[in-house]
Amino acid sequence: MLGTTTLVLSPIYLGLLPLSNIAAQFESRSLGLFANSDTGVEARRYDLRSGGASGTSKDAEPVSPWEWTLTTSAPERAILEMLDELPRRESFHQVDVVMEGLANLRPQLLGKLLQECKSVKVKRLFLWYADRHGHAWFKHLDQSSVDLGKGKRQLVPQGHFDPRYQITLPMELFAAGENNYAQ
Repeated sequence: MLGTTTLVLSPIYLGLLPLSNIAAQFESRSLGLFANSDTGVEARRYDLRSGGASGTSKDAEPVSPWEWTLTTSAPERAILEMLDELPRRESFHQVDVVMEGLANLRPQLLGKLLQECKSVKVKRLFLWYADRHGHAWFKHLDQSSVDLGKGKRQLVPQGHFDPRYQITLPMELFAAGENNYAQ
């Protein structure tokens, strides 16, 4: 599943959306983003009648035709997958809005995923957005073992260069009056 779909189907957001509004796009992702393709992957049981998600991989077996087990990324992995889609398939604004709502991520799992992530762009973007939104879990995230590569990354032409994370981002993320913790 793509990161966006996984985040929409996560228990954090599932209770906020009526079932009729969920349009899932199922795709096999490249295994190239993470060194270990199983880290942050979960099996959950979804009830198609109520739209509710329940259980873990231990009780993911369906008990009726209305219940299906889906293997999805945990929210921590899904946001990294979503960042990998920038700027081709996702917008910086959409990622910003989603990232703002991710207040309950697990720093230990994030640390492991960031260590295993092979994309310097994804790691730098994630840390920039996390820093920008100032989530409580961010201060518990061990960044010392995260390899951010060397050199600058220009994600958009004629954007704003952030010296801390060495990335160029769209100017609209730095609009007057917004909180930009990473500046």
